[in-house]
Amino acid sequence: MEVRCKHCCKSLFKGDSILFNAHYEVKQHPIDLRCQADKSDCCSYMTAESVPDWIMNIINQESWIKGKLHCPYCNSRFGSFNFVNDTKCYCDKYVKPPIRIVNSKVDILYEEIK
Repeated sequence: MEVRCKHCCKSLFKGDSILFNAHYEVKQHPIDLRCQADKSDCCSYMTAESVPDWIMNIINQESWIKGKLHCPYCNSRFGSFNFVNDTKCYCDKYVKPPIRIVNSKVDILYEEIK
């Protein structure tokens, strides 16, 4: 999997970083929602254990509270993080992971399994 900034097309992260849906399940496809009650959830999520080092540095700078994520190349905003307020998914069964990536701001490329 590779995630690229939609604005400048540069790679934000790839490889070991994992994207989740709102139910903490690993996303297998860019529009993998899982919470069928919430067709409008247009985000992918990450946990602190699965983020690349440069995003972890931003989280550490903000003292693990909350903030926005910007592309390191063009400064376009592509997501946010919030470790203060838990947000539940639309079906109210799961708490969403704290790091949010807006799908419309990035291109998510998955390798085809052969």
